Amino acid sequence: MIQNTFTCTFKGGTPLNLTGTVVMDIGTPIVGVAIAQGVLGFNVPDNQVGTGGQLTVTCDGATKPFTSRVATTCVHQSQITIIETVELGPSVSPFPPEVDPFLGPITPYDPDDPGGIVHTVLPPEALPLWNPQVRNIDVWRGDFGGVTTPLTPPLVPGCNTTPPNMWMSFLLPLYAGLTMPDGSDCIDYYMSQYVARGYTHLLLSRPDLVGSSMDIPTFVALCQHLKNTYGVYIAYWASGSSDPRDQTWDTIQGLFVPWINALMTGNAVDIVIVGEELNSWNIPGPSGLDTIINGVCGLTNPANIPTYLHFTSNVPAWPASGSFSDWWAQFLGTTAGYGKLRGLCWQGNQNDPAGTMGAHLWDSRRIIGAAGGYAFIIPAFELLQTNQLYGRASETDGRRRGYEMCCCTRDGLANIPPVAGSMDGLSYGDAKIM
Repeated sequence: MIQNTFTCTFKGGTPLNLTGTVVMDIGTPIVGVAIAQGVLGFNVPDNQVGTGGQLTVTCDGATKPFTSRVATTCVHQSQITIIETVELGPSVSPFPPEVDPFLGPITPYDPDDPGGIVHTVLPPEALPLWNPQVRNIDVWRGDFGGVTTPLTPPLVPGCNTTPPNMWMSFLLPLYAGLTMPDGSDCIDYYMSQYVARGYTHLLLSRPDLVGSSMDIPTFVALCQHLKNTYGVYIAYWASGSSDPRDQTWDTIQGLFVPWINALMTGNAVDIVIVGEELNSWNIPGPSGLDTIINGVCGLTNPANIPTYLHFTSNVPAWPASGSFSDWWAQFLGTTAGYGKLRGLCWQGNQNDPAGTMGAHLWDSRRIIGAAGGYAFIIPAFELLQTNQLYGRASETDGRRRGYEMCCCTRDGLANIPPVAGSMDGLSYGDAKIM
């Protein structure tokens, strides 16, 4: 759901333990989240307030009513100095094109290396993807393994400990009911930090619910909360290498059907990724993986849910025989507006330097482009996350690499799709939100 974002700045740099609410004309309170020194942020669904909507802001006992409009500024005689509203339409980003409040520049960029040139300017074919006012499901803006927050969350199974304040979004369900050191809810604290970075895509996962008692209805409710409160697209990782190996759709569909159907019924999912590193645990071709892909697409295509694949580092496809491009071409369907498959969540080798990584990404773009051109989408999905997990790379390193991959060119070949975003973080060189 599209959000209107209201940011309230308070006099005197009031500490982070600010509390506040927004009440719409329908009387629904929205609790503010402290997102920076002296700043409260409110995310308000657009079906509850738009231009001309009546709102009341309350903070620490000071109350100020105002009417929503573009770039509203109002001054309260006591505490509220500025209230800014960003009015958004159905296709407009809920996140303002401003400097990220938490992070510094990503420059200097990585140098060229023997494996390739490091591009640092978005190529012409990529520019339409990055209008900062456009929120686009096909342009991935996110960071599933590198967001590093000022406060450290409690430990959960599988979480990062180097550093312990670096989060993995697919473990969010494990934080349900847990609190941060300041007493705030762990999930809402993380999400306030996440969306402030301009991120629109959030990765969640069934296989990573190990250690959690969360059932399907509770997981659906969590996804609904995250979509409706923070305006993000939910990308659902439907299977993983911990699932039974070498299966067919007939033998493994029980791990897919109940979850995907419940998520779709609850309007709690926007993107489905068939599975994690599918080539590492599935039989290639029509006797194995192809049946699983077709089975998942049989669920998602009628609902027009874009569906993606994910393989190990630098692997573009998983055919039993024949060319990689021919294998992809069989999934260029027309059952849904997005085709049978929407694209590949590409994974690089975390130890490759940037030029070499971009060259490998080009190889996959060239192969998949030959199968369907712009009909397929290829985000730079997994880049440095493993090194981030083990303390060998920082959030800034991930943001830098994500931007550099988005700048990869196509050497004048018109059927090669541009890199459609990053899930290892990204920003412009000066830290402005993309």
